[in-house]
Amino acid sequence: MSLNRIRGLFNQIRQAILHLKEWNQDILSSDDYYCSPEGMKVLAASCMLIEAIGESVRQIDKISQSKLLCERPEIP
Repeated sequence: MSLNRIRGLFNQIRQAILHLKEWNQDILSSDDYYCSPEGMKVLAASCMLIEAIGESVRQIDKISQSKLLCERPEIP
């Protein structure tokens, strides 16, 4: 198992979460995304980050030979 690779992926996840929190701090409802082109950009970027987080979790699970997700049964 490549510990450095897993650490790197967790760091990417952490950075993505920080970006999501920062970029969405002024969003109070879904309408806030749709009322401006800037809101739509934030929505699109946020969706990409969420997808990247999921992909990173999948990679970590693969590298750890499925040991990660079996420890967290609440993650589908």
